[in-house]
Amino acid sequence: WWPLQVQVQPLPPMLQVLSAGMQRISLPDALRAQFLDTCFALQTAAMRGTQAPAPIDVNLVLEAGASRAAGPTASELRVGTHLLKIVDLADGSAGRGRVGQSPVRAGDWVAFRMLDEQSLCGRVCNINRESGKLLFANPDWEFAVLLHPALLDSQFKSGKARVESRVSLFNAAAEQALKRTPEAAQVRPS
Repeated sequence: WWPLQVQVQPLPPMLQVLSAGMQRISLPDALRAQFLDTCFALQTAAMRGTQAPAPIDVNLVLEAGASRAAGPTASELRVGTHLLKIVDLADGSAGRGRVGQSPVRAGDWVAFRMLDEQSLCGRVCNINRESGKLLFANPDWEFAVLLHPALLDSQFKSGKARVESRVSLFNAAAEQALKRTPEAAQVRPS
């Protein structure tokens, strides 16, 4: 029983964070319950070594039970000192199929705007395979940004977003450093 207790102990704080986050973004009760039921079913399946249940279809739940208005919405999720700013579509629309069509890829530096028109430039750290949502970070920020792909596409079309660099920041710095070494002057182009 002791290993099981070690695994279960972190659950209450995690559930408190999830519950507070769901309340903060006004997630409908039906979706909250279905999400938590799925989490518990996944945990039980993992502990028993059985097959996981089928995932919930978030879009169907939102369409059936939510009275949320369409359009962009901003929210924040804070865990300790970490802050995630989320810019999403209020109707829960998924970005399925948009990943391959996206003008950006992981590693790109992209200039874009938040809903309040604040201009940011961040590196694409991850693009979710299913939803196409993009995770941006910048060492100068005290937060990360999760952005819906349709919102970024709209900004590209209107000229409010652009790819700033496809070159890795490390590679660019290393190239500059190599050019400044005495050995670089001795290398002749072939």
